[in-house]
Amino acid sequence: MIKNTLANSTITGLAMQLDSRALAPNSIRIGAIRASDISSDHPHAFALNQSVILQVESAPLAPGAHKIAIEVETIEAGVLKIEVEDNVQE
Repeated sequence: MIKNTLANSTITGLAMQLDSRALAPNSIRIGAIRASDISSDHPHAFALNQSVILQVESAPLAPGAHKIAIEVETIEAGVLKIEVEDNVQE
């Protein structure tokens, strides 16, 4: 889940990497919308204090640490990059 704590924004692009591997935009969902459907011609509003769930259609991850990188392109702030690491338990 990601929460917008900065300002009202307009998303024009969304990309993700998992363990340095780019994920297909049609496999990424922000709420009910696929990342492949978001563009400057079809932006997605992301209000201040709004939370969204990012989902990825993928094979199950192996136990252990995994790096996740999310790039969000917005009209208001340009490209924002979020990098996190999380663990999958056995």
